[in-house]
Amino acid sequence: MLIRMLFTCLLSVVLGACGGSSDGSDDNSGELVTITTDNAVEIAASVTSSTIDNDTTLDSADLFSDLLVLQPPSAKVGFEYSDLMKTVLAQAPTGGVGNTPFNFSVNCASSGSFSVSATLANPEMLSQGDSITITFDACSDGEETQDGSIVLSITAFSGDTGAEYSLAFSVEYNNLSFTEEGETSRISGDVSMSITFSEGVITTEFSSNAFSVVEDGREQTVTDYAITTAVNAEDQSISLSVSGSLSSDELGGTVSFATIEPFTASATDDDPVSGVLRITGADGATLTITVQDTVNVLLEIDSDGDGQVDQTIETTWQALDEFFDE
Repeated sequence: MLIRMLFTCLLSVVLGACGGSSDGSDDNSGELVTITTDNAVEIAASVTSSTIDNDTTLDSADLFSDLLVLQPPSAKVGFEYSDLMKTVLAQAPTGGVGNTPFNFSVNCASSGSFSVSATLANPEMLSQGDSITITFDACSDGEETQDGSIVLSITAFSGDTGAEYSLAFSVEYNNLSFTEEGETSRISGDVSMSITFSEGVITTEFSSNAFSVVEDGREQTVTDYAITTAVNAEDQSISLSVSGSLSSDELGGTVSFATIEPFTASATDDDPVSGVLRITGADGATLTITVQDTVNVLLEIDSDGDGQVDQTIETTWQALDEFFDE
């Protein structure tokens, strides 16, 4: 689950789950959730799916892949706009480079349209100060329809994409939605992200004060969110640390979470091979998720917050991944 999402999204500039604020459901964010044996699996499934892996994030990843090409230096590509985006930007007025703002609209493949408002130093390559706003208006390819807008701003760039480098940017999602077969997923919020390549390791850090994801009728809002990943460019081994707070309708309140030991995996793993994540609820109660191997997960419940394990539950990544499919 975790590693599948990372390999699919990380180097294509995906922001894990992104978004911002509730769309009007009852606000239980101030109430801490009571952790018990009865709800431990649900809490574990909710936290891991909402903060590490979800289909809406993958939809967002596809969108970023359409906009940017972000490859490790070994790929000899560097940071540039994708072929699709270059084709779109070719429609810009002649004066639409050199930090001159420009605007235009494009008809989508099946129906609807999207508009682009941008300020770019170079339409071929990413540059500090670049800003692109894309607004979708019932834009459909015949299968999926997109609405809402996304704003990408390059805040810093230094180094050589053929050697060592550092890139920072911000992304703002404004009710960005994906509708397919009558099901709508929605992302709102803002994220700051940086990517650094040094001594053979690609380090990605992103944070958000708040973002929300609505998917399959479920809404989750994550606040004070921070996630750091380190990918070895040679063997693609991954280490991930994450922290924040999660509020959701199904939990009826809020829990906080933080990795005690980073999640790790190799390039061949679909799920983590090691790592510990601790979730904290009402009255100091905790739920600790310990990775046993790429299949099995141990849940340890301290229901009264005294630091002693009161109950353990053995489960699997697959069971957590499929919990809300039941």
